[in-house]
Amino acid sequence: MNKQPILFVHIPKTSGTSFKFMMKNYFGEDSVLCDYSLNSVETSNEIVNYIYKEKDPYKLLNIISQKKILMGHFPIGKYMHMFPTLYVATVLRDPVRQVASHYQHFIAHNNYKGTIEEFVADERFKNIQTKYLQAKPLELFGFIGITERFDDSVALFNHMYRMKLKPLHVNKAIKKLNIDDKIIALIKKENSKDIALYKKALQLFDERWTAYKENREYIYQLIQDENDERVRGIAFKRYQHDIPLKIEIDNYLTIAKDFRSGLLHHNLPRNGYVGFDIKRNKDA
Repeated sequence: MNKQPILFVHIPKTSGTSFKFMMKNYFGEDSVLCDYSLNSVETSNEIVNYIYKEKDPYKLLNIISQKKILMGHFPIGKYMHMFPTLYVATVLRDPVRQVASHYQHFIAHNNYKGTIEEFVADERFKNIQTKYLQAKPLELFGFIGITERFDDSVALFNHMYRMKLKPLHVNKAIKKLNIDDKIIALIKKENSKDIALYKKALQLFDERWTAYKENREYIYQLIQDENDERVRGIAFKRYQHDIPLKIEIDNYLTIAKDFRSGLLHHNLPRNGYVGFDIKRNKDA
């Protein structure tokens, strides 16, 4: 079983509640820290005391080390510096379905009286997945799940963190909201950033799922900048990550061992010595 605590960003209406209950069933209530805002009954006392009242996150560090997971509705930048990048997780959902489900939730639980057109036009609800995750590149999340592939996501999560969570579907809408093509087009227009983010998440999930099914180790890689003359980025593996990774890009071989001081807040493996810088030969 994995000993390192996990940070799980629970984006509203993306199956995060199911993961929360699976975690509590697996580890026990006391092993899960929750932050769902100061006024939420779900928020743990330790979070209320050290984050919202005393405003001293340092005091929370020792508490986190004694837990298995910290999850809730918060932007990734709030806590990501406290966790190794490989132990940062989230689940994304098709933005059209996420918005529709979020609207239903606000009607049922927040006494929302507006139309779906008004909901979609409200800045609070636009590109919400991007807002939650924008402080960290998706490539650097240890785990990315997809709501539409929930059971596969649980299987991948179990594989990566050496757990045996049992799939559990909770907090599902009794009846899906039927939306016409006009509303779908409106949602896509107002959530273009989330559409692009979800597309990238699907690509990354497919790559990681394929590696899992083929029983090979996945390479985490982020291209920081690229042009005709050079390509610069970072790369590392999940296991044996103290060993610098040999990497090949466009038939150029290099070793990812350069220091990346600007990314230290992501808690990269090898204390940030995972960078590479390939100079392309124009005459080749």
